[in-house]
Amino acid sequence: MGHVPGNRSGTSHLAITLAVLLGAVLLGAVLLGAVLLGAHGFGGIEMDWDRIEGNWKEAKGKIKQKWGQLTDDDLSKINGRRDQLEGKIQQRYGLAKDLVRKNVDDWLNAQP
Repeated sequence: MGHVPGNRSGTSHLAITLAVLLGAVLLGAVLLGAVLLGAHGFGGIEMDWDRIEGNWKEAKGKIKQKWGQLTDDDLSKINGRRDQLEGKIQQRYGLAKDLVRKNVDDWLNAQP
């Protein structure tokens, strides 16, 4: 079968294929952006840590449940500062810095 004048099915098929591919690329870009910006919207981890820091009294109890080797004195000195919390967890548990950061990120992402 040869080309039939007025038949544009090949052109339509190409247009649909390109539209589907473009949609997939755009969806991939959106998903990648969400991953890079953090699991909790555009503010990411920093915005969530601001929430923890602002509610430090409440957060101390949850942190003590997760990392029971931290003392009340440790938590008072940390006073909502993430870097201080991570350093104290490293010290009390003897863990590597990158592992502690991941553990704190995981804990933070699990918070309601």
